Amino acid sequence: MKLSTAKKVIKETIKSNLKMGASGRNAEYVPVKLTGAVGIGKTSVARQAAAEAFADLGIDNWKFTVVNAGTEAPDDIAGSNYYDETNGRMQKLKPWWWPQEAETHGVVFLDEIDQGDKAQQNACGPLIDERRAGPWALPAGWVVIGAGNRKQDRAGTTTAPSQIKDRWMDCQIDLDRNETLAYWAKIGINEKIRAFIGFAGHEWLHKFDPDAASFPTPRSYERTNTIMKWDLNPVEMVEAIASKIGAGATAAFIGFCKVYDHVPNIDELIANPKDASVPDQPDVLYAVCASLASKANNENLGAILQYCSRFEQQEFTAMIMRDVRARVGSELKRNKDYRDWIMNGGGKELLV
Repeated sequence: MKLSTAKKVIKETIKSNLKMGASGRNAEYVPVKLTGAVGIGKTSVARQAAAEAFADLGIDNWKFTVVNAGTEAPDDIAGSNYYDETNGRMQKLKPWWWPQEAETHGVVFLDEIDQGDKAQQNACGPLIDERRAGPWALPAGWVVIGAGNRKQDRAGTTTAPSQIKDRWMDCQIDLDRNETLAYWAKIGINEKIRAFIGFAGHEWLHKFDPDAASFPTPRSYERTNTIMKWDLNPVEMVEAIASKIGAGATAAFIGFCKVYDHVPNIDELIANPKDASVPDQPDVLYAVCASLASKANNENLGAILQYCSRFEQQEFTAMIMRDVRARVGSELKRNKDYRDWIMNGGGKELLV
């Protein structure tokens, strides 16, 4: 399942579960869990889905509470017991993360649940299935979502008890490069990183190595984007990036960045789309496309599309328009040049 599909599933889960909560039909809840490789964006997509779901429902005041089920003690997940001398019985306290009275809507995100031992996962059981910790029931406006890694990732995962497995709708997530690139364009990841992954492919997008101190994942590239803004000299920058995505990925990335020495002036290219040179080296063309996608706006999109019409492979145009669409959103549909491109068959090339 792609992350985009998982996002839609989570949105529908939240909406459905809130409806069930409002009607008191707890037996019809469908708790959802995301299972996938390390660093591919499971937590991020859950946050995005929650934000969109609550916005669709007109709910502004909501909370996203992360409970690391792999590191919390069972009592910290399910609430600890104490002896009440007043009535001579054991009572259960609310766990630390329990919603406050004013927090009427939100998500309990059970992260790294597959890293927990059986006691930790069993402590999550009543919360997943019955939305309660001992006598304490979650407010009707709260839902439970989980996330974990695959066993083959060697990320400390354990085998979940069968009764816990049965309680989840377990979405197995696959990383999609085009989706990642579109999301990066939307959040403003450095065009050099986007061009590198567009050219180099999935191999360097996610190369998880459980024995390495650092390795490339979508999450580590987003952190690399931050590192690239620091005031470091070239040597320091290379060492800092290698500390985040690993030496191999850094060597490939820095090598690719040298193609920008051959990239024409993008502003001049946009100003003269009919005559500006079109690179014949694929790596340089990827760099040009990433730069065009970053600079595209309502005023210059027509010139950019005119330049792109000269590409031998229109997949490169699709790459640009996919990123522009992710960054601009629905406003792009109002652009005449974009509509003309779609009407002339450009839409069939658009990668989604």
